[in-house]
Amino acid sequence: DILVGEATNELVSTRPLLLRPALPRFLRVGDQVHLRVLVRNATDASTTATVGIEASGLRLGDQSDRTVNVGAGQSVVLAWPALAFEEGTATVTFDGRATNGTEDAVQIEFPVHLDVSPEAVATNGVVTGAPALEAIYLPEFAILEGGALDISVQPTLVGSIASELPSFFPRWDEYESAVGISSRAIAISAVLRATPEGAPAGLATSSRLRSDIATLLGRQRSDGGWAWCDPRCDTSPLVTAWAILALGEASHTGIQVDESSVQRADSYLAGHMNRVVDLESPIAPGERAMYLYALAVAGRGETHEPEMRAVFEQYRAQLEPSGKAYLLLALHETGATNDDTYVERLLNDLAS
Repeated sequence: DILVGEATNELVSTRPLLLRPALPRFLRVGDQVHLRVLVRNATDASTTATVGIEASGLRLGDQSDRTVNVGAGQSVVLAWPALAFEEGTATVTFDGRATNGTEDAVQIEFPVHLDVSPEAVATNGVVTGAPALEAIYLPEFAILEGGALDISVQPTLVGSIASELPSFFPRWDEYESAVGISSRAIAISAVLRATPEGAPAGLATSSRLRSDIATLLGRQRSDGGWAWCDPRCDTSPLVTAWAILALGEASHTGIQVDESSVQRADSYLAGHMNRVVDLESPIAPGERAMYLYALAVAGRGETHEPEMRAVFEQYRAQLEPSGKAYLLLALHETGATNDDTYVERLLNDLAS
């Protein structure tokens, strides 16, 4: 006879003495942790278990064995202090033996990451014939192992700016978002304005800037704004603000920008800022300040100057430092001087 069918059975297996590690999935260099293991006695009688530990890639605070009495069917948690001191892979081995002759061992590996981020600090000054000493201080908690220090000396401020331009160019022939193009156009504009006339500016060329501005103008939508991607993404006020800022910065370098495009973008952003919104999700004051700054750079500052001052009056307490900085820059674009009451108040807020 032939029987055809399907069935499911569950089989649970255990050991008289069972070690179950409770270890992190990963650590960072400098982390201090406790390596824990659960000791399970699955027999019908209590027993005394001795558990040892070995670790590589970690520095144990105490390597001594632990001896503990474990009741029948009971569990006990043991722990050892440890320090992650180097990047790589940590290996932890637990080995246990009980007086009733049972034993168990287990080994676990997990990564140890060096959680760091590069930090850049810049300074400037006048170079004279006299020798100068520049001191570099590190905080006491800094992890020196695996660290590095790179020093770059540039004869002009624009030299340090120009050296960062490659990061604004795509690494592959892939689609570039409007934000990426706008960011590059803003950076190139800054380098061109800071470069002495006739001096080479590396990747910052007027032809590249004209190409980026032409691409941005070609992507402007019928409603006057820009989107993260074309054609499926909705028009984004934030992306539009970046594009307007790029157009304004480019115009300051002498690039001709279609005024009608700026006007349409102005109408889109103004409509977004003045729309009737849900009281539970209004436009953030800092976001509004950024929009006003972009419009001011693009030459629409006088139109929106009353709104700049109104934003400061109404949202002064809610504005973060970045929002106040945007408002200060926006007022500067309108021609406001340091004697202006709002400029003084913004400077005081940022300095406090």
